Amino acid sequence: MRGVPAPVALVTVGPPTRACAMTVNSVVSASLDPALLMLSVHADARVKPHLFAEGRFGVSFLAAEQRWLSETFASARRPTGPDVVRLLGGRCTTAGVPLVDGALSTIECRLVADYPAGDHRVLLGEVIQVLRDSADRTPLVFHRSTYTTVAATEVGRRTTGRSIAMSGRSETTDVCVVGGGPAGLLFALLAARRGRSVLLLEKRADLGGGPPLSPFLHPPTLQVFERAGLLDRLAAGGQRITGVSEHGPDGVTSAWKYGEVPGCAFPYALSVPLAHLSRTLLDALSAEPRVTVRTGVTVRELVPDDSGSYAIRAEDDSEFDVTAGFIVASDGKFSALRKMAGIESDVFEFDRPLLQFLAPRGEEPAPRMRVYRYGENSAWTMPIAGDEQVVLWLADEDELARHREADVRELADKVAAAIPDLTWVMDRITGWDQVTEVRHQVVQPHAWHRENVVLLGDSAHGVHSLGGQGLNMSLQDAVLLAEVLDEAARDRGRLGEYEAVRKPFVESFQRLQMSLPALSSRPRALVSGDDPPPSLVDVMALGQEELRPLFARRSTADR
Repeated sequence: MRGVPAPVALVTVGPPTRACAMTVNSVVSASLDPALLMLSVHADARVKPHLFAEGRFGVSFLAAEQRWLSETFASARRPTGPDVVRLLGGRCTTAGVPLVDGALSTIECRLVADYPAGDHRVLLGEVIQVLRDSADRTPLVFHRSTYTTVAATEVGRRTTGRSIAMSGRSETTDVCVVGGGPAGLLFALLAARRGRSVLLLEKRADLGGGPPLSPFLHPPTLQVFERAGLLDRLAAGGQRITGVSEHGPDGVTSAWKYGEVPGCAFPYALSVPLAHLSRTLLDALSAEPRVTVRTGVTVRELVPDDSGSYAIRAEDDSEFDVTAGFIVASDGKFSALRKMAGIESDVFEFDRPLLQFLAPRGEEPAPRMRVYRYGENSAWTMPIAGDEQVVLWLADEDELARHREADVRELADKVAAAIPDLTWVMDRITGWDQVTEVRHQVVQPHAWHRENVVLLGDSAHGVHSLGGQGLNMSLQDAVLLAEVLDEAARDRGRLGEYEAVRKPFVESFQRLQMSLPALSSRPRALVSGDDPPPSLVDVMALGQEELRPLFARRSTADR
Protein backbone atom coordinates (compact mmCIF):
# COMPACT_ATOMS: atom_id res chain seq x y z
CA MET A 1 0.00 0.00 0.00
CA ARG A 2 3.01 2.34 0.10
CA GLY A 3 2.16 3.39 -3.45
CA VAL A 4 -1.29 4.67 -2.42
CA PRO A 5 -1.42 8.24 -1.06
CA ALA A 6 -3.05 8.43 2.36
CA PRO A 7 -4.12 11.29 4.62
CA VAL A 8 -2.23 11.76 7.89
CA ALA A 9 -4.18 12.03 11.13
CA LEU A 10 -3.69 12.00 14.88
CA VAL A 11 -5.83 9.74 17.03
CA THR A 12 -6.20 11.29 20.49
CA VAL A 13 -7.62 10.06 23.79
CA GLY A 14 -8.30 11.98 27.00
CA PRO A 15 -8.73 13.07 29.68
CA PRO A 16 -6.16 15.91 29.50
CA THR A 17 -4.27 14.74 32.58
CA ARG A 18 -3.67 11.33 30.95
CA ALA A 19 -3.89 12.36 27.30
CA CYS A 20 -2.16 10.34 24.61
CA ALA A 21 -1.94 10.61 20.83
CA MET A 22 -0.68 8.54 17.92
CA THR A 23 -0.07 9.23 14.24
CA VAL A 24 -2.10 7.08 11.83
CA ASN A 25 -2.72 6.98 8.08
CA SER A 26 -5.35 4.26 8.15
CA VAL A 27 -8.54 6.26 8.79
CA VAL A 28 -11.40 5.83 6.29
CA SER A 29 -15.13 6.43 6.18
CA ALA A 30 -16.99 3.19 6.86
CA SER A 31 -20.61 4.37 6.71
CA LEU A 32 -22.69 7.47 6.08
CA ASP A 33 -25.81 6.39 7.97
CA PRO A 34 -24.90 6.02 10.74
CA ALA A 35 -21.70 8.02 10.29
CA LEU A 36 -18.84 5.67 11.12
CA LEU A 37 -15.05 5.97 10.86
CA MET A 38 -12.79 2.94 10.63
CA LEU A 39 -9.15 2.90 11.67
CA SER A 40 -6.47 0.32 12.29
CA VAL A 41 -4.03 0.32 15.22
CA HIS A 42 -1.35 -2.17 16.16
CA ALA A 43 -2.41 -4.72 18.75
CA ASP A 44 0.41 -3.51 21.03
CA ALA A 45 -0.13 0.22 20.44
CA ARG A 46 0.18 2.20 23.66
CA VAL A 47 -2.94 4.21 22.84
CA LYS A 48 -5.16 1.11 22.56
CA PRO A 49 -5.82 0.37 26.26
CA HIS A 50 -6.53 4.05 26.92
CA LEU A 51 -8.91 4.16 23.98
CA PHE A 52 -10.78 1.08 25.17
CA ALA A 53 -10.94 2.40 28.73
CA GLU A 54 -12.33 5.82 27.74
CA GLY A 55 -14.56 4.68 24.87
CA ARG A 56 -14.14 8.02 23.08
CA PHE A 57 -11.42 9.31 20.82
CA GLY A 58 -10.61 12.16 18.48
CA VAL A 59 -9.38 12.09 14.90
CA SER A 60 -7.62 15.18 13.54
CA PHE A 61 -6.62 15.24 9.87
CA LEU A 62 -3.42 17.27 9.58
CA ALA A 63 -2.58 20.17 7.30
CA ALA A 64 0.75 20.33 5.44
CA GLU A 65 2.33 22.72 7.93
CA GLN A 66 1.50 20.33 10.79
CA ARG A 67 3.93 17.66 9.63
CA TRP A 68 5.90 18.23 12.84
CA LEU A 69 2.95 16.89 14.84
CA SER A 70 2.91 13.73 12.74
CA GLU A 71 6.63 13.22 13.32
CA THR A 72 6.35 13.95 17.05
CA PHE A 73 3.55 11.48 17.69
CA ALA A 74 4.97 8.79 15.44
CA SER A 75 8.05 8.68 17.68
CA ALA A 76 8.53 6.01 20.32
CA ARG A 77 9.35 8.86 22.75
CA ARG A 78 6.15 10.82 22.04
CA PRO A 79 4.85 12.88 24.97
CA THR A 80 1.84 12.02 27.12
CA GLY A 81 -0.41 13.80 29.60
CA PRO A 82 -0.84 17.59 29.65
CA ASP A 83 2.07 18.03 27.19
CA VAL A 84 -0.12 16.43 24.51
CA VAL A 85 -2.87 19.01 25.00
CA ARG A 86 -0.35 21.86 25.00
CA LEU A 87 1.38 20.71 21.81
CA LEU A 88 -1.94 20.23 20.01
CA GLY A 89 -2.99 23.80 20.77
CA GLY A 90 -5.07 23.42 23.95
CA ARG A 91 -8.31 22.35 22.23
CA CYS A 92 -10.52 19.67 23.87
CA THR A 93 -14.11 18.52 23.48
CA THR A 94 -16.56 18.87 26.34
CA ALA A 95 -15.81 15.22 27.14
CA GLY A 96 -12.11 16.02 27.49
CA VAL A 97 -10.89 14.51 24.20
CA PRO A 98 -7.87 16.51 22.87
CA LEU A 99 -8.03 17.70 19.26
CA VAL A 100 -5.50 19.41 17.00
CA ASP A 101 -6.14 23.12 16.72
CA GLY A 102 -6.02 24.26 13.09
CA ALA A 103 -6.34 20.79 11.54
CA LEU A 104 -8.13 20.16 8.26
CA SER A 105 -10.95 18.40 10.08
CA THR A 106 -11.38 17.35 13.71
CA ILE A 107 -13.89 14.68 14.64
CA GLU A 108 -15.02 13.21 17.97
CA CYS A 109 -16.02 9.54 17.92
CA ARG A 110 -17.46 6.93 20.26
CA LEU A 111 -15.91 3.48 20.02
CA VAL A 112 -18.65 1.05 18.98
CA ALA A 113 -16.76 -2.07 17.80
CA ASP A 114 -13.33 -3.58 17.30
CA TYR A 115 -12.16 -6.61 15.35
CA PRO A 116 -8.91 -8.59 15.25
CA ALA A 117 -6.95 -8.18 12.01
CA GLY A 118 -3.60 -9.99 12.11
CA ASP A 119 -1.20 -7.97 14.22
CA HIS A 120 -3.65 -5.02 14.28
CA ARG A 121 -7.12 -4.22 15.58
CA VAL A 122 -9.73 -2.62 13.33
CA LEU A 123 -11.80 -0.09 15.27
CA LEU A 124 -15.17 1.43 14.37
CA GLY A 125 -16.02 4.83 15.79
CA GLU A 126 -19.44 6.47 15.59
CA VAL A 127 -19.10 10.15 14.71
CA ILE A 128 -20.47 12.26 17.56
CA GLN A 129 -19.58 15.64 16.12
CA VAL A 130 -17.33 17.40 13.62
CA LEU A 131 -15.90 20.36 15.47
CA ARG A 132 -13.79 21.99 12.80
CA ASP A 133 -13.54 21.87 9.05
CA SER A 134 -10.73 23.95 7.50
CA ALA A 135 -11.04 22.51 4.02
CA ASP A 136 -9.21 25.44 2.43
CA ARG A 137 -5.90 24.36 3.99
CA THR A 138 -3.39 22.16 2.20
CA PRO A 139 -3.59 18.53 3.39
CA LEU A 140 -0.64 16.49 4.64
CA VAL A 141 -0.28 13.27 2.64
CA PHE A 142 1.89 10.18 3.14
CA HIS A 143 3.02 8.48 -0.10
CA ARG A 144 5.85 6.08 -0.85
CA SER A 145 7.22 6.34 2.70
CA THR A 146 7.53 10.11 2.63
CA TYR A 147 5.42 13.19 3.31
CA THR A 148 3.96 15.21 0.49
CA THR A 149 0.81 17.23 -0.21
CA VAL A 150 -1.70 18.04 -2.93
CA ALA A 151 -2.50 21.44 -4.32
CA ALA A 152 -5.92 22.93 -4.89
CA THR A 153 -6.77 23.28 -8.59
CA GLU A 154 -10.13 25.05 -8.60
CA VAL A 155 -9.95 28.49 -10.19
CA GLY A 156 -10.02 31.20 -7.56
CA ARG A 157 -9.60 28.86 -4.61
CA ARG A 158 -7.29 30.26 -1.95
CA THR A 159 -4.17 28.17 -1.47
CA THR A 160 -1.75 28.18 1.42
CA GLY A 161 1.69 26.74 1.87
CA ARG A 162 5.01 27.32 0.19
CA SER A 163 4.77 29.06 -3.17
CA ILE A 164 6.42 27.19 -6.00
CA ALA A 165 8.33 29.31 -8.51
CA MET A 166 8.83 27.97 -12.02
CA SER A 167 12.13 28.49 -13.78
CA GLY A 168 12.13 31.69 -15.82
CA ARG A 169 14.32 34.45 -17.20
CA SER A 170 13.73 36.98 -14.45
CA GLU A 171 12.26 37.22 -10.95
CA THR A 172 11.75 40.14 -8.57
CA THR A 173 11.50 39.98 -4.78
CA ASP A 174 11.98 42.22 -1.75
CA VAL A 175 14.64 39.94 -0.25
CA CYS A 176 16.66 37.10 -1.75
CA VAL A 177 18.27 34.78 0.79
CA VAL A 178 21.10 32.59 -0.50
CA GLY A 179 21.60 29.57 1.76
CA GLY A 180 19.01 27.37 3.44
CA GLY A 181 20.68 26.64 6.77
CA PRO A 182 18.78 27.41 9.99
CA ALA A 183 19.85 31.08 10.04
CA GLY A 184 18.71 31.64 6.47
CA LEU A 185 15.41 29.86 7.12
CA LEU A 186 14.73 31.82 10.31
CA PHE A 187 15.54 35.14 8.65
CA ALA A 188 13.24 34.30 5.72
CA LEU A 189 10.44 33.55 8.17
CA LEU A 190 10.93 36.76 10.16
CA ALA A 191 11.18 38.91 7.02
CA ALA A 192 8.02 37.38 5.54
CA ARG A 193 6.11 37.97 8.76
CA ARG A 194 7.10 41.62 8.46
CA GLY A 195 5.34 41.75 5.10
CA ARG A 196 8.28 41.20 2.73
CA SER A 197 8.35 38.89 -0.25
CA VAL A 198 11.25 36.46 0.15
CA LEU A 199 12.95 34.17 -2.36
CA LEU A 200 15.27 31.61 -0.75
CA LEU A 201 17.82 29.85 -2.98
CA GLU A 202 19.66 26.74 -1.83
CA LYS A 203 22.15 24.54 -3.66
CA ARG A 204 21.13 21.34 -1.85
CA ALA A 205 18.12 19.40 -3.03
CA ASP A 206 16.92 18.53 0.49
CA LEU A 207 16.80 21.16 3.23
CA GLY A 208 15.30 18.87 5.84
CA GLY A 209 18.32 16.61 6.26
CA GLY A 210 21.86 17.38 7.31
CA PRO A 211 24.64 15.80 9.33
CA PRO A 212 23.79 13.90 12.54
CA LEU A 213 24.45 16.89 14.80
CA SER A 214 22.46 18.28 17.72
CA PRO A 215 22.99 22.03 18.08
CA PHE A 216 22.95 23.46 21.58
CA LEU A 217 20.35 26.27 21.66
CA HIS A 218 20.86 28.66 24.56
CA PRO A 219 18.08 30.57 26.39
CA PRO A 220 18.36 33.78 24.27
CA THR A 221 17.84 31.65 21.14
CA LEU A 222 14.94 29.83 22.79
CA GLN A 223 13.34 33.24 23.32
CA VAL A 224 13.63 33.85 19.58
CA PHE A 225 11.79 30.63 18.81
CA GLU A 226 9.21 31.31 21.50
CA ARG A 227 8.40 34.67 19.91
CA ALA A 228 8.14 32.91 16.55
CA GLY A 229 5.68 30.39 18.00
CA LEU A 230 7.98 27.43 17.35
CA LEU A 231 9.43 26.60 20.76
CA ASP A 232 6.92 23.89 21.69
CA ARG A 233 7.69 21.98 18.54
CA LEU A 234 11.45 22.29 19.03
CA ALA A 235 11.14 21.17 22.64
CA ALA A 236 9.16 18.09 21.61
CA GLY A 237 12.17 16.80 19.69
CA GLY A 238 14.93 18.13 21.94
CA GLN A 239 16.76 17.48 25.19
CA ARG A 240 16.85 20.03 28.00
CA ILE A 241 20.24 20.86 29.51
CA THR A 242 20.16 22.60 32.88
CA GLY A 243 23.71 23.91 33.20
CA VAL A 244 27.43 23.23 33.07
CA SER A 245 29.77 21.53 35.51
CA GLU A 246 33.56 21.25 35.41
CA HIS A 247 35.37 18.16 36.67
CA GLY A 248 38.98 17.34 37.51
CA PRO A 249 40.84 14.41 39.06
CA ASP A 250 39.41 15.31 42.47
CA GLY A 251 35.79 15.70 41.36
CA VAL A 252 33.63 18.73 40.56
CA THR A 253 35.63 21.97 40.50
CA SER A 254 32.82 24.37 39.55
CA ALA A 255 29.22 24.36 38.37
CA TRP A 256 26.48 26.75 37.33
CA LYS A 257 22.84 26.46 36.27
CA TYR A 258 20.91 28.56 33.78
CA GLY A 259 18.14 29.00 36.35
CA GLU A 260 20.60 30.64 38.75
CA VAL A 261 21.85 33.29 36.29
CA PRO A 262 19.99 36.58 37.00
CA GLY A 263 17.94 37.62 33.99
CA CYS A 264 18.12 34.24 32.23
CA ALA A 265 14.79 33.64 30.48
CA PHE A 266 14.78 29.85 30.74
CA PRO A 267 16.29 27.49 33.33
CA TYR A 268 17.67 25.30 30.56
CA ALA A 269 19.20 25.16 27.10
CA LEU A 270 17.97 22.74 24.44
CA SER A 271 19.90 20.20 22.41
CA VAL A 272 17.96 19.76 19.14
CA PRO A 273 18.83 17.46 16.21
CA LEU A 274 19.76 19.62 13.23
CA ALA A 275 17.26 17.84 10.98
CA HIS A 276 14.44 18.56 13.47
CA LEU A 277 15.45 22.22 13.72
CA SER A 278 15.51 22.61 9.92
CA ARG A 279 12.20 20.82 9.48
CA THR A 280 10.55 23.00 12.13
CA LEU A 281 11.59 26.13 10.25
CA LEU A 282 10.66 24.69 6.85
CA ASP A 283 7.18 23.78 8.02
CA ALA A 284 6.70 27.28 9.42
CA LEU A 285 7.82 28.73 6.08
CA SER A 286 5.34 26.52 4.23
CA ALA A 287 2.55 28.52 5.86
CA GLU A 288 3.94 31.84 4.58
CA PRO A 289 2.56 32.71 1.12
CA ARG A 290 5.17 35.47 0.73
CA VAL A 291 8.03 32.94 0.77
CA THR A 292 9.30 30.98 -2.23
CA VAL A 293 11.88 28.26 -1.55
CA ARG A 294 13.89 26.95 -4.48
CA THR A 295 16.33 24.10 -4.03
CA GLY A 296 18.94 22.70 -6.40
CA VAL A 297 19.94 26.25 -7.37
CA THR A 298 23.50 27.45 -7.95
CA VAL A 299 24.28 31.19 -7.80
CA ARG A 300 26.67 31.95 -10.65
CA GLU A 301 27.42 35.65 -10.17
CA LEU A 302 26.40 39.00 -8.79
CA VAL A 303 25.54 41.48 -11.52
CA PRO A 304 25.82 45.21 -10.65
CA ASP A 305 23.33 47.68 -12.08
CA ASP A 306 23.76 51.39 -12.80
CA SER A 307 22.83 52.36 -9.24
CA GLY A 308 25.47 50.10 -7.68
CA SER A 309 23.00 47.48 -6.45
CA TYR A 310 23.52 43.83 -7.25
CA ALA A 311 21.23 41.34 -8.93
CA ILE A 312 21.75 37.57 -8.90
CA ARG A 313 22.36 35.31 -11.85
CA ALA A 314 21.52 31.74 -10.90
CA GLU A 315 20.89 28.38 -12.49
CA ASP A 316 18.86 25.26 -11.81
CA ASP A 317 17.71 23.54 -14.99
CA SER A 318 18.13 26.85 -16.81
CA GLU A 319 19.63 30.25 -16.14
CA PHE A 320 17.56 32.98 -14.50
CA ASP A 321 18.08 36.41 -12.89
CA VAL A 322 16.82 37.70 -9.56
CA THR A 323 16.33 41.38 -8.81
CA ALA A 324 16.01 42.01 -5.08
CA GLY A 325 15.95 44.99 -2.77
CA PHE A 326 18.34 43.11 -0.49
CA ILE A 327 20.47 40.01 -0.97
CA VAL A 328 21.28 38.07 2.22
CA ALA A 329 24.36 35.85 2.03
CA SER A 330 23.72 32.93 4.36
CA ASP A 331 25.85 30.40 2.49
CA GLY A 332 28.40 29.54 5.16
CA LYS A 333 31.80 30.55 6.46
CA PHE A 334 33.38 30.14 3.02
CA SER A 335 30.56 32.07 1.38
CA ALA A 336 30.76 32.22 -2.42
CA LEU A 337 28.39 35.19 -2.41
CA ARG A 338 30.68 37.12 -0.05
CA LYS A 339 33.55 36.65 -2.49
CA MET A 340 31.36 37.70 -5.43
CA ALA A 341 30.58 40.94 -3.57
CA GLY A 342 34.32 41.56 -3.17
CA ILE A 343 34.31 41.40 0.63
CA GLU A 344 37.67 40.11 1.86
CA SER A 345 38.08 38.01 5.01
CA ASP A 346 40.73 36.97 7.50
CA VAL A 347 40.75 33.29 8.42
CA PHE A 348 42.27 31.65 11.50
CA GLU A 349 42.62 27.86 11.36
CA PHE A 350 42.30 25.84 14.56
CA ASP A 351 44.78 22.99 14.06
CA ARG A 352 43.28 20.67 16.68
CA PRO A 353 40.37 18.78 15.12
CA LEU A 354 37.34 18.21 17.28
CA LEU A 355 36.15 14.62 17.48
CA GLN A 356 32.52 13.89 18.35
CA PHE A 357 31.80 10.43 19.78
CA LEU A 358 28.17 9.33 19.79
CA ALA A 359 27.57 7.05 22.79
CA PRO A 360 24.77 5.82 25.06
CA ARG A 361 23.78 8.05 27.94
CA GLY A 362 24.04 6.84 31.51
CA GLU A 363 21.87 7.59 34.48
CA GLU A 364 22.34 11.15 35.71
CA PRO A 365 20.56 13.28 38.31
CA ALA A 366 20.32 16.28 35.96
CA PRO A 367 21.10 16.59 32.26
CA ARG A 368 23.94 19.06 31.88
CA MET A 369 27.07 19.70 29.90
CA ARG A 370 30.15 18.36 31.66
CA VAL A 371 33.65 19.68 31.10
CA TYR A 372 36.56 17.44 32.10
CA ARG A 373 40.03 18.93 32.62
CA TYR A 374 42.83 16.55 33.49
CA GLY A 375 46.13 18.37 33.11
CA GLU A 376 46.59 19.22 29.41
CA ASN A 377 43.68 17.00 28.38
CA SER A 378 40.11 18.28 28.05
CA ALA A 379 36.83 16.72 27.00
CA TRP A 380 33.16 17.67 27.07
CA THR A 381 30.00 15.60 27.26
CA MET A 382 26.50 16.72 26.34
CA PRO A 383 23.21 14.78 26.43
CA ILE A 384 21.21 14.89 23.19
CA ALA A 385 17.70 13.91 22.20
CA GLY A 386 17.03 10.23 22.72
CA ASP A 387 19.12 8.12 25.06
CA GLU A 388 22.48 9.24 23.72
CA GLN A 389 25.20 11.73 24.47
CA VAL A 390 28.06 13.33 22.56
CA VAL A 391 31.63 13.22 23.86
CA LEU A 392 33.82 16.00 22.46
CA TRP A 393 37.57 15.53 22.34
CA LEU A 394 40.25 17.84 20.93
CA ALA A 395 42.77 15.68 19.10
CA ASP A 396 46.34 16.20 17.98
CA GLU A 397 46.54 16.34 14.16
CA ASP A 398 49.38 13.84 13.70
CA GLU A 399 48.10 11.56 16.42
CA LEU A 400 44.66 11.45 14.83
CA ALA A 401 46.16 10.42 11.49
CA ARG A 402 47.85 7.46 13.19
CA HIS A 403 44.65 6.43 14.94
CA ARG A 404 42.70 6.60 11.68
CA GLU A 405 44.84 3.76 10.37
CA ALA A 406 44.04 1.58 13.40
CA ASP A 407 40.97 0.22 15.13
CA VAL A 408 38.71 2.83 16.73
CA ARG A 409 39.24 1.11 20.08
CA GLU A 410 42.79 2.43 20.15
CA LEU A 411 41.49 6.00 20.03
CA ALA A 412 38.71 5.29 22.54
CA ASP A 413 41.19 3.76 24.97
CA LYS A 414 43.40 6.83 24.68
CA VAL A 415 40.51 9.14 25.59
CA ALA A 416 39.58 6.90 28.53
CA ALA A 417 43.17 6.83 29.77
CA ALA A 418 43.38 10.65 29.61
CA ILE A 419 39.95 11.23 31.21
CA PRO A 420 39.23 8.26 33.54
CA ASP A 421 35.70 9.54 34.25
CA LEU A 422 34.82 8.71 30.65
CA THR A 423 36.00 5.09 30.71
CA TRP A 424 32.51 3.59 30.82
CA VAL A 425 31.40 5.80 27.92
CA MET A 426 34.40 5.12 25.70
CA ASP A 427 34.03 1.39 26.30
CA ARG A 428 30.88 1.68 24.18
CA ILE A 429 32.63 3.14 21.15
CA THR A 430 32.97 0.19 18.78
CA GLY A 431 33.11 1.65 15.26
CA TRP A 432 34.24 4.67 13.28
CA ASP A 433 30.58 5.33 12.41
CA GLN A 434 30.24 6.67 15.98
CA VAL A 435 32.98 9.27 15.37
CA THR A 436 32.63 12.57 13.51
CA GLU A 437 35.60 14.83 12.81
CA VAL A 438 34.97 18.58 12.73
CA ARG A 439 37.43 21.25 11.59
CA HIS A 440 37.02 24.81 12.77
CA GLN A 441 38.01 28.24 11.53
CA VAL A 442 37.41 31.77 12.69
CA VAL A 443 36.33 33.87 9.72
CA GLN A 444 36.39 37.66 10.02
CA PRO A 445 35.09 39.56 6.96
CA HIS A 446 36.37 43.11 6.68
CA ALA A 447 32.77 44.29 6.27
CA TRP A 448 29.36 42.73 6.82
CA HIS A 449 27.60 44.43 3.92
CA ARG A 450 28.28 46.03 0.54
CA GLU A 451 25.62 47.90 -1.36
CA ASN A 452 22.47 45.75 -1.08
CA VAL A 453 24.35 42.54 -0.10
CA VAL A 454 24.47 41.73 3.63
CA LEU A 455 26.12 38.80 5.42
CA LEU A 456 24.29 36.56 7.86
CA GLY A 457 25.51 33.85 10.22
CA ASP A 458 28.68 31.95 9.36
CA SER A 459 29.09 34.11 6.24
CA ALA A 460 29.69 37.00 8.64
CA HIS A 461 31.55 35.21 11.43
CA GLY A 462 32.73 31.62 11.49
CA VAL A 463 33.57 30.56 15.06
CA HIS A 464 34.68 27.45 16.93
CA SER A 465 31.88 25.28 18.34
CA LEU A 466 33.26 25.64 21.89
CA GLY A 467 30.38 27.00 23.94
CA GLY A 468 27.91 26.11 21.20
CA GLN A 469 27.87 29.69 19.97
CA GLY A 470 28.16 29.29 16.19
CA LEU A 471 24.53 28.53 15.44
CA ASN A 472 23.21 30.63 18.33
CA MET A 473 25.03 33.70 17.05
CA SER A 474 23.74 33.04 13.53
CA LEU A 475 20.11 32.74 14.64
CA GLN A 476 20.41 35.84 16.80
CA ASP A 477 21.88 37.71 13.81
CA ALA A 478 18.67 36.92 11.93
CA VAL A 479 16.55 38.71 14.55
CA LEU A 480 18.60 41.90 14.42
CA LEU A 481 18.88 41.89 10.62
CA ALA A 482 15.12 41.49 10.17
CA GLU A 483 14.65 44.48 12.49
CA VAL A 484 17.25 46.65 10.72
CA LEU A 485 15.86 45.91 7.24
CA ASP A 486 12.68 47.77 8.16
CA GLU A 487 14.68 50.99 8.30
CA ALA A 488 17.14 50.03 5.56
CA ALA A 489 14.24 49.64 3.11
CA ARG A 490 13.85 53.42 3.35
CA ASP A 491 17.53 54.26 3.76
CA ARG A 492 20.08 51.63 2.75
CA GLY A 493 22.71 53.32 4.91
CA ARG A 494 20.89 51.98 7.94
CA LEU A 495 22.37 48.54 7.13
CA GLY A 496 25.46 49.82 8.90
CA GLU A 497 23.57 49.61 12.22
CA TYR A 498 23.45 45.82 11.91
CA GLU A 499 27.21 45.68 11.49
CA ALA A 500 27.91 48.34 14.12
CA VAL A 501 25.89 46.54 16.80
CA ARG A 502 26.90 42.98 16.05
CA LYS A 503 30.43 42.92 14.61
CA PRO A 504 32.42 44.23 17.64
CA PHE A 505 30.69 41.80 20.01
CA VAL A 506 31.23 38.79 17.75
CA GLU A 507 34.87 39.65 17.00
CA SER A 508 35.58 40.02 20.72
CA PHE A 509 34.27 36.48 21.21
CA GLN A 510 36.34 35.26 18.25
CA ARG A 511 39.49 36.75 19.76
CA LEU A 512 38.79 34.90 22.99
CA GLN A 513 38.54 31.60 21.11
CA MET A 514 41.75 32.24 19.15
CA SER A 515 43.63 32.86 22.43
CA LEU A 516 42.80 29.47 23.98
CA PRO A 517 45.69 26.94 23.96
CA ALA A 518 43.19 24.07 24.23
CA LEU A 519 41.88 24.88 20.74
CA SER A 520 45.11 25.59 18.91
CA SER A 521 48.79 24.77 19.23
CA ARG A 522 49.45 28.35 18.06
CA PRO A 523 47.06 30.52 20.08
CA ARG A 524 46.85 34.21 19.28
CA ALA A 525 47.48 36.41 22.30
CA LEU A 526 44.87 38.96 23.30
CA VAL A 527 46.00 42.48 22.42
CA SER A 528 45.98 45.19 25.04
CA GLY A 529 43.36 47.79 24.18
CA ASP A 530 40.98 45.39 22.47
CA ASP A 531 37.46 45.16 23.81
CA PRO A 532 37.48 42.68 26.72
CA PRO A 533 36.05 39.31 25.74
CA PRO A 534 32.51 38.67 26.96
CA SER A 535 31.84 36.29 29.82
CA LEU A 536 31.09 32.86 28.38
CA VAL A 537 28.34 32.31 30.97
CA ASP A 538 26.70 35.63 30.06
CA VAL A 539 26.91 34.85 26.35
CA MET A 540 25.34 31.41 26.83
CA ALA A 541 22.65 32.46 29.30
CA LEU A 542 21.83 36.04 28.29
CA GLY A 543 23.17 36.78 24.80
CA GLN A 544 24.50 40.13 23.65
CA GLU A 545 23.26 42.90 25.93
CA GLU A 546 22.20 45.20 23.07
CA LEU A 547 20.01 42.45 21.58
CA ARG A 548 18.21 41.38 24.73
CA PRO A 549 15.18 43.68 24.17
CA LEU A 550 14.63 41.92 20.81
CA PHE A 551 14.48 38.55 22.55
CA ALA A 552 12.14 39.67 25.35
CA ARG A 553 9.01 37.66 25.93
CA ARG A 554 5.70 38.87 24.58
CA SER A 555 4.01 37.66 27.76
CA THR A 556 5.00 36.47 31.19
CA ALA A 557 3.07 33.20 30.87
CA ASP A 558 4.53 30.28 32.74
CA ARG A 559 6.98 28.31 30.62
